[in-house]
Amino acid sequence: MRSITTLLCLLFSVSFTADIAAENSDSIVAELKHCAGIENREDRVECYESLGRRVTHAEQGSTAEVASATASSAEVKSSNDKDTMGGYEFETKSAAEQEAEQQMKTRVVLCQKDIDGIWYFKLENGQVWKQVDRQRLAFQGCDFGAIVTNDGIGYILRIDGREGKIRIRRRK
Repeated sequence: MRSITTLLCLLFSVSFTADIAAENSDSIVAELKHCAGIENREDRVECYESLGRRVTHAEQGSTAEVASATASSAEVKSSNDKDTMGGYEFETKSAAEQEAEQQMKTRVVLCQKDIDGIWYFKLENGQVWKQVDRQRLAFQGCDFGAIVTNDGIGYILRIDGREGKIRIRRRK
């Protein structure tokens, strides 16, 4: 749903333009006060939207503008069941979708240890990840399945068939 603040700013900016006569401004302010006094949120928003359509129509002198405002009002009403904030619509995702976004099943095709004992892992998709924790690791081959997971703090690498996790950061 549109932010009431945005609607108020729109209404105030439109109502105080030079094109609108002073008596119209007084009636618009009175109608704004009337809308502000409505306790039911949906009725109050509809009052603001209706006033905005009338003011826009008076300023533009166009029925196309009124039709557009009416269509956007209907669109806003149909999206009441969605989470919105500041004009941005948030999509609700299932737990499985969220988990899939945070995990990437892959294959480590090359791993190499630098002079400081830090491991670099090259994945099958070309990404290179660097070990950022200080645990000692040893590998006998570097062709194994793995899962890269975002745990909210950073990324971890879990190697198939091996316990534990390796904290990593993407380098390439």
